[in-house]
Amino acid sequence: MVKPLPRSDFRAARKVIEPKDSKDLGLSPRAEPAPSDRTDEETWDSIVLFPDDAAVRCSSHNGRMLGQHLTLWNVWVNAIQDPDVSIADGSPLLWDAADEFQACTFNSLCGYYRLAISALRNILELSCAAALLSLDPQAPPIADYWDRDEVKFGEICSELQAARAVINLEGHLAKTTQDNILTRNPKGWVRRLYAELCRYSHSRPSYTTFMLWNKRRPIYARGSLLRTHKLLIETYCLCCILWGLWYPGPLGRGAPLGELVRTLLRPRWKWGKTARCALAWLRANVPAKS
Repeated sequence: MVKPLPRSDFRAARKVIEPKDSKDLGLSPRAEPAPSDRTDEETWDSIVLFPDDAAVRCSSHNGRMLGQHLTLWNVWVNAIQDPDVSIADGSPLLWDAADEFQACTFNSLCGYYRLAISALRNILELSCAAALLSLDPQAPPIADYWDRDEVKFGEICSELQAARAVINLEGHLAKTTQDNILTRNPKGWVRRLYAELCRYSHSRPSYTTFMLWNKRRPIYARGSLLRTHKLLIETYCLCCILWGLWYPGPLGRGAPLGELVRTLLRPRWKWGKTARCALAWLRANVPAKS
């Protein structure tokens, strides 16, 4: 049995964008035509019932978490809009990453945790590529990068390791944390996180959508939501540090992005010490391009 939400709940009614506001979003400002092939109610319910149920349950008990996700996205976008960030470098890829952050939040809200975590893998790939394009003077133009049929993540990491800023940071981390960012053996933080995210993207055993739903429906599963949230925070912090390798301004003291990253770090997280040391080094050293 299903029941509608009470009308007093703002989530009970769906909203659409007014035609007068469509132009700002790149849509046609003309009035929306009348429906020409509207789906039937049974089909609509079969598609949205479980995701809607998950969204209501999730937003009823995790409002602070969802608000934090929105803050993360807003601060990221505002940092990209900094006029000192060079759009000729890797910044366009960071705009793509911003879209993936929103996809992660929305899929988390609707109970599709595996898809949400897959979006985090895309963010990590885009951030590493942005760093490489910005640090390597021999890197192809951004347009050429987008046109390539396949870009292997391991190759991006290996090429990024040769950048002077990365070499200097790796040396600092080796002394202070016995950890690193990009090395292959032992695996650095980037490669460790990427391997973890790939388990979800490729639906490895115990990392499938069904398993994240605890083998049941409805599809709201708070344990899986918290797992997704933790991976989002780790991905966000790591990508900000990668960003800082080629443009440390947003991570400087007093900068909103830098201050936000510092508040996200928790001592109990294994990667927290590496992140804190990397952030402190970036603030004290303005990395030079290779």
